[in-house]
Amino acid sequence: MTTQRMLQILVAMLGVVNAATGLALLFAPQWFFENIGSYPPFNRHYEGDLGAFVTAIGIGLLWAARNPRHYRALIGIALISNALHLVNHIYDDVILAASLPQMMQGAIPVGFQMVLLGLALYLASLPTSQTNEIRTSPAI
Repeated sequence: MTTQRMLQILVAMLGVVNAATGLALLFAPQWFFENIGSYPPFNRHYEGDLGAFVTAIGIGLLWAARNPRHYRALIGIALISNALHLVNHIYDDVILAASLPQMMQGAIPVGFQMVLLGLALYLASLPTSQTNEIRTSPAI
């Protein structure tokens, strides 16, 4: 598998995660609040607003997955969005003196996603000749 194909898969997976998260926020905000993002107080309107923005980021990443090199700006915007999201989670974790299980639901997965977006943007920025030379070994 070429690096280009792995990059397409990575960006598509990140797009699916963002789109699914956004749709859950839009169509099941109470469930999302109770099971994933329990930062009180619950506000259905703000959950829906967040869902609209996160869904759009997911759609953008799915679009970018077709040709990540061509759509580096979309990947970069998703990275900036996730970086700001991570700062917000870190702020809440410090203010609320979050436990490890709380961070496992918030800052850690957001940070992991940000790292993956950074990796995707880096790989999309490499010259084509470099990524064509990088191949994964076939499964044995």
